[in-house]
This record gives sequence, C-alpha cells and structure tokens, in this order.
Amino acid sequence: MFDGISRTLGEAARSLQRTDGTALFIAAAVAYYVGQALVREWPRHHAAGQKIGVCVFGGIFVLLFFHTTHDYLAAVIWAALWAVLITGIVWAAGPLLYGAGDLLVFRPLRAITRGVHAMHEHRVAERERRYAEETERLRHAQNQLRRTEARAACERLYCLHESIIASRFPRDRFTAFLDRYLGDDHAPEEVETQAEELKQLIEAHRLKADPPAKLASLGDIAAWFEEQKAQIEQVNDEQLRRTLLVQLKAKYAEAIARILEEAG
Repeated sequence: MFDGISRTLGEAARSLQRTDGTALFIAAAVAYYVGQALVREWPRHHAAGQKIGVCVFGGIFVLLFFHTTHDYLAAVIWAALWAVLITGIVWAAGPLLYGAGDLLVFRPLRAITRGVHAMHEHRVAERERRYAEETERLRHAQNQLRRTEARAACERLYCLHESIIASRFPRDRFTAFLDRYLGDDHAPEEVETQAEELKQLIEAHRLKADPPAKLASLGDIAAWFEEQKAQIEQVNDEQLRRTLLVQLKAKYAEAIARILEEAG
C-alpha cells in the first residue's frame, strides 16, 4: 500500500515539474495581482489566502524535493510559483463568489424581505387607521347621543308644564334656548350642563306661574305630596323623574317643618 502511495506522489511531483515554467510564472503573477486587487477590502479572506498559500508551498516543496531530483532550490522555486498561483486564485475566488451570490441570491432575498416588510407595515398602518376611524365614529355617536338625551329631557319637562308656563316662557323662546346653548356645535358636557340649567329654569317658571296652595294641615301636605308624586311618575325620563322626586321630597319636608313650627 505504501509503495502505491509513493508511486502516486511521484507521478504527481513529476506532473508538477513538467508544467511550463514561463506559463506558470505568468499565471501566478496575474492571479496574484488580480487577487490582491479584489481582496483589498477583505482582510480576513486575505489572511486565509495567505495561510492556504503557505500550506500549498510546504506541501509542494516536500512533494518535489523527496520524489524528484532532491534539488532544494528547484523545489523552492516551483513550490513558490504554485503557492503564489493558488493564493491569487483563493483571493480572487472569494469576492467573485460573494459578488455572484449577492447578485443571484442575496439581492433578490433582500428585495423580497423589503417587500414583505413594506406590506406588513402597510397592513399595520391600514389596521391602525381603520381602528382610529372606528373609535372616532363611536366617540362621535356617543357624544351625539348624550346631546340628544339632554335635549329630549328638557323637551319632555317643557311639554309636561307647557300649559302652565307658556305665557311666561313661550315655546319659541324655549326652542331658541335649545338651538343656542344645546346645539350639536357644543361639547356634550356643556350641553348636559346647560340642560340642567334649562330644567331648573322651567321648574322656576312653573312655580312662579302656579305656586302651590298654602297647606294648612299635615293631611293637606300628604294629599298634595301624593298628587305631585303621581304626576312625576308619569315622566318617562328616569333621570328627570328622580330629580323631580328629590325636589318634591325636599318641599314636602319644608312644608311639614313649617306646619310643625306654626303649631309650636
């Protein structure tokens, strides 16, 4: 087995030595020059090429020296030429392969990645835009509902007492107040505040136009309370109904206190 390996190495050494020296020198010079120019911005690849060249030099020197003429100088020259050639080829191959790979593989991949990223950003932006529009639409609808409910509460209270207060607070003045202070151009909080003031104004006109009869006994007060409570229970607006009941109970307490004070 060792004899076969020795014969094979000898044939390889003789093949290397039969190479045209001039052609090998020119090829080595061209490869080294081109490789040096291409690998200038690739320091790691440059160092790797040098290490490969040293290994090639050592291997070919041993092969030629021990399997041919045993001429030290000739082996050094031939090994150096082959080492320079291989080093230049390694230097040139790295940038060229990377450039081909970048052109054929990496650039299309980067373009695809940018396209996918752009599509994702567009979808996210579109989803955020639709969410913002929906949120704004719901907020506007809620604000409009608050304005409508505030105006409706005032309208119901006015209709309840219109026959009594129409001479003091005509409907055209009531409508003008609604349009001026409870319109859609006002914030819902402001509309609700103005609605409460308008209901208090309506109640004040009602008391002025139809003041409660002077109650002389606790029985009269109780009858008056039940009568007023029955009228208030007919109001559909729950919030308004609660407000009127609170006011009625306060007046009921005042009337009882007055009767007791007069009796004392």
